[in-house]
Amino acid sequence: MQRAQSPRYNGDFNKEPHDDCNSPTNDPKQYPALRNLQFSPIKEGEEQYMVLWDPTGLSKEKLVLPLNYFFIIQHFDGEHSLAEIGALYLKRFGEFLVPGQDGSVGLRPK
Repeated sequence: MQRAQSPRYNGDFNKEPHDDCNSPTNDPKQYPALRNLQFSPIKEGEEQYMVLWDPTGLSKEKLVLPLNYFFIIQHFDGEHSLAEIGALYLKRFGEFLVPGQDGSVGLRPK
């Protein structure tokens, strides 16, 4: 598989979590942040996905996500709250992100 350069959201995923947050006291449970991940688009039939991997090798597995899930995690920059991410998702896809009682997030049609 050939690695394609993809545009990065709001700078890039290579920054450390909370590097440029507005407030150093952002709660990571409300303002999630991912560590450095590499990603590339792939296509299977008519469906498009993003494959993510850890360039440090901490995790050897690759993660394949549908584009709407990738939209969510690209906002895990430590600057967007879960509520903000949910509002952006609703605006883009017309579905609500609904927090579960266990802290997970699910989808609900508008």
